[in-house]
Amino acid sequence: MFFKIVVCSVGILAAFSISAQATPVVLEGVPAYYWYHGCGPTAAASVLGYWDMNGFDDLFAASGEDVFARENVKDQMSSPEHNAKYDPTPDNPDLPVPDKTSIADWFGTSVDPLQYGWSYVSRSDDAFEGYSAYRGYAFDSWYEAYGANGFTWEDLTGEIDAGRPMMFLVDTNGDGGNDHFTSVLGYDDRGADGLWYGCYTTWGESEIVVWKEFAPKGQAWGVGYGIFTTPPIRYWQAAAGSWGQANNWNGDVPAAVNNAWVDNGGQVEIGSGTALGRNVYVGVRQSGQILQSGGTAVFSEELCLGRQSGSSGAYQLSAGHLEAGDLTVGRGGFGELSLPGPGGSVLVSGTLAFGADSRLLAQPGSTITLNGGSLENQSSSPADLAGLANVTVIIDGGSDEPRLLEVAGT
Repeated sequence: MFFKIVVCSVGILAAFSISAQATPVVLEGVPAYYWYHGCGPTAAASVLGYWDMNGFDDLFAASGEDVFARENVKDQMSSPEHNAKYDPTPDNPDLPVPDKTSIADWFGTSVDPLQYGWSYVSRSDDAFEGYSAYRGYAFDSWYEAYGANGFTWEDLTGEIDAGRPMMFLVDTNGDGGNDHFTSVLGYDDRGADGLWYGCYTTWGESEIVVWKEFAPKGQAWGVGYGIFTTPPIRYWQAAAGSWGQANNWNGDVPAAVNNAWVDNGGQVEIGSGTALGRNVYVGVRQSGQILQSGGTAVFSEELCLGRQSGSSGAYQLSAGHLEAGDLTVGRGGFGELSLPGPGGSVLVSGTLAFGADSRLLAQPGSTITLNGGSLENQSSSPADLAGLANVTVIIDGGSDEPRLLEVAGT
């Protein structure tokens, strides 16, 4: 048989990557927005825009690269109804309190007694949690004051190393008072020259990181508070073990609403029962492996093996059933999909994509069903994808639109 491949150009978005140098360390793919009806909603939108690009794509109405333009997400920052009611000073008494549909609504931005564009840090966790819940996600957020018994340098580096941008409330003019929220996406230990954090000022929309010294308020851009934001992600933390065992994760076993990351070099085993997840990333910045020998795995949005440059992810299905919205093998890093026999079945309802650095190992009799989806190939290595010759691909249902198929490299 011939293996059929949809020919198309697929842009690889490096939405979750960290610079290769040891220092400075900077998260890529964090959108910068120009100030819009408050620094709080603007900085928070940068953090949420990053997560929109990393598996939580309903946070904003825009999608893909459109998330990076303020014009496409401004109504999610501060809605027209919020602006009309609260941007005058004092508030417009002739307009009703608007429904909460934007970050500014949960942040309480510009609401009396605050002046135009100001927000309370005590409402920052409401802004992240309330807005994300409105958009269908269960984010967690909290804030800590700068200091030895509160927010520390180790907290910052730990969040950035884990791939989580932050928001700071800072003292821009060094007068000892907090006066500006900013999104934070990097850190740099300069030794004798001090500790520095990388941020967006909210006074421009180019993704240019500005470096400020990590120090208490009382000096320019001193830190008053660090605001943490954690999406509903389950992180694999064991060396090896069962998917269904809670203590192998950083929280409960992933549910259908959770994203799950296997990125600590660990090995996950699925042998029975049902494994659930929304977006499952195996190898985000480091490596991971899933071995399925039975049961059912249902990953509603995407299963991605090798998400960013330098990472590697592998999935072996010897028996059982695997379902994924999209199945991406080697998005930015190396990905390997192994089908060692006909005992396992794969159903992809979206796109099956083989990246430039991908490998398929398959024995004769292996089957993949594309339920209305397509197949994309960026690999130029026949050896790495030699397993295609042993796979039967069934395209079942979907659009009536014609598809381009590549057969035997022609």
